[in-house]
Amino acid sequence: MVKTQVQIPDALFQRAKRVAAQKEWSFAEIVRRGLEYMTQRQPQAEKEEERTWRLPDAVDLGLRSDPFADPNWREDAALGSGAARLLAERLREQADRYAAGT
Repeated sequence: MVKTQVQIPDALFQRAKRVAAQKEWSFAEIVRRGLEYMTQRQPQAEKEEERTWRLPDAVDLGLRSDPFADPNWREDAALGSGAARLLAERLREQADRYAAGT
């Protein structure tokens, strides 16, 4: 068995001591059972190869032109919350121009 120290907020400690007294268990038993409960309900650890990050599959956005061809794209993207709307408008305009053949 391993002996360890943990820091517990006072209110949690008092509640745990109260439960221990009601069940006539030691505080250590409450902690052990709590840890058993939590570890049994957590998903099993993935295998090492499953934890390795992989690049997601490409998604076809249906773009007809390169949205980064505009030399000011960084400035537009840095405008804040309206940047996504502005970029979407520009992409739609470019798509419309492309569809019209201009």
